Formats: sequence, C-alpha cells, structure tokens
Amino acid sequence: MKEFLTINNEKLLKLRSTKYYENYFSIKLTTSDNFEGTILVGPTISCGIDEKSIDLLIKEFNLLAKDRRKLIDYYNHLIIMDFNSFSDIALLLYNLIYDYKLDSYDLLTNDQALINVESKKNNTIDTYLSTNKREFVLHHSQKYERELLTWIKEGNIKKLKDLTESESNIDGNKGVHSKNPLRNEKNIFISFTSLVSHAAIEGGLDWELALSLSDFYIQTVEECNVIVDIYNLYEKMFLDYGERVHKIKTSNYSISVLKCLNYISQNLYTKISLSQIANHTSVNPSYISYLFKKEVGISITEYIQREKVEEAKTLIESGEKSFADIYVSLGFIDQSHFTKTFKKFVGISPKDYRLLYSSIN
Repeated sequence: MKEFLTINNEKLLKLRSTKYYENYFSIKLTTSDNFEGTILVGPTISCGIDEKSIDLLIKEFNLLAKDRRKLIDYYNHLIIMDFNSFSDIALLLYNLIYDYKLDSYDLLTNDQALINVESKKNNTIDTYLSTNKREFVLHHSQKYERELLTWIKEGNIKKLKDLTESESNIDGNKGVHSKNPLRNEKNIFISFTSLVSHAAIEGGLDWELALSLSDFYIQTVEECNVIVDIYNLYEKMFLDYGERVHKIKTSNYSISVLKCLNYISQNLYTKISLSQIANHTSVNPSYISYLFKKEVGISITEYIQREKVEEAKTLIESGEKSFADIYVSLGFIDQSHFTKTFKKFVGISPKDYRLLYSSIN
C-alpha cells in the first residue's frame, strides 16, 4: 500500500461523508511544503433520496419538520454519483496535481468512506433484481464467504489474516440493506456476525459464548459513527472467533473437559458445585474431577478460583466497581478470602493491583 503525501503529518487528500448522506473530498495544495490553498469538491450523494428517506432523516437527527421542503429541494439539486466514481475522480485529480498514484484501497483504508448505494425507487422485488442486473450490481462471491467460514470453523489464524488483508480484492458488494450508507454497513456487519458465530460453534466454540460474543460485536458496531471503524472491526471479530476456535482445536482437551471449562466460564457469578458440573457434562463427579486434573493440570476448585480472580482483574481494571461489589458478586466469602485468593494467583493484593494498573494506564 502506498503512503499518502502529507504536510505537517496531515494527509493532502481526504475523502469524507456526512451523516446526512453527503460525500465530498478535499485536496490541499502545497509547494515546497508550504500550504497554498484547498480544493473542495462536493457534495454529491450516492443515491437519490426519496421523501420517505427525508422523513426518516428528520426523525433520526431531530431536524425541524418545517424545513422538510427545503431539505427535499436541497437533495434534488445535488449531483447523484455512485461512490466508486466519486472516489475515482478524487484519485485522478490527486494524481494530476502531485503525479502520485493511489488506488481506491489506499483511500478507503486511510480515511472515512461511503460505499456505493444505489437508489431503489420501486420496491418490487422484480424491479430491484432487474436494476441490479442492468447495473451489474453483484454480491461478493460464494468462494469468499465459504473460505471465511471454513477458516473460522477450523481456527486457521494464518488464513484469516491473509483473508482480511486482501479485503480490497473482494469481487462484488457485500450487499445493500439500507439507503443510509452508515446503517447499511452496520446491517451487513451484523449479518456477517451471525454467520461467523455459527461457524465458530461448528468449530467447537461453546454456544452461549459464541452468541455472547455476537451480542458484544453487534453492540460495538452500533456505536460506530465512521464507516472505516466498521471495516476495522471486521478483522477484530474474525480473528477473535478464529483464535478462540484455534485454542479449542489445539488444546487436546476431551469433550467432557471442554464442556466443563465452558460451564465454568459462563457461571463465574454463581456458586459452582461439582454436582452441577457433573450434571452438565453427564459424567460421574469422581471421574470428571479425575479427568479435569489429568488434562488441565489443576483441580476443578483451583481452576474456578483462578478464573474468578481473572474476572476480578477485569472488573478492577474497568474501575467501575468497588472491591466489595466485586468479591460479593463473584461469590467470595468476605474481603479477607478475596484478598488471600487474589494474592495466591496474582502475587499482590487487589488494592495494589488497582494502583499498579492505574499507574501504567
């Protein structure tokens, strides 16, 4: 990937989009590192905005209803240009000015960008399909999706990294789920999250854990306000699921012990008994204790304590709960029991751990 030319560490070419669907780009003009001015091109919109979309926009951003007609007139006067064409113009002008060639991948991965979303004025499925055929709007290949889900299911980290690094080579669009470009990317991400979580489950990841991760990433993407942040979140999600499956594949734990580990992970805030674990794994209590110690290297009781301490560390790092809230919620008898157990696994007290964490962050 080529690096952008910069002045005072600021990129000379910026491609921007607003929450009101507008696209524009700017190019700073420089001579011998001196700023001479800026070319600003835009705004354009990637698709026609119908009156229903205007009403949604007014509601979503709490705009004045009395300005509805002005908004309609404004959008009717904007040039409609698909985003790929608009970014090509930005790249061409940049190259003409600085004789420095970039491609669309450089632009999209270094700045906020919108995807190409075409207007669908007629909501009938036949018209929609006909428009896609006429405009050669094709979805990403089945090969891409099949490979992605296979690498997740196998926990193949190397292949997943290769796949995410070649995202620019996806042949086709991931889909058009909404006329709002940001909403569109969020919806597509959510659909991929569902696919990936179920592939991970097929790879051996615990059902509850996989769906909890799915919930987390969906909540995270909903908080994104810039499309490039969503692009970056894909890699994090893919690798997170892949690494968890990889850990299972390489652990050499038996199915019974894996069930035991998952049960403990999901029940840290409850009192976990050996009989409950035995019922969950459908294995005799004595045998599951023996098998767990043999494969994991420590007893079930010690493992539960260690995991509760790891959870306590996370809560301490967040700074949102008092020590009393932490040890009570995790089922420690009292503060003394909590401190003693914490020091056993961490080497320092919870109080010292909080001070240490605060000092390095």
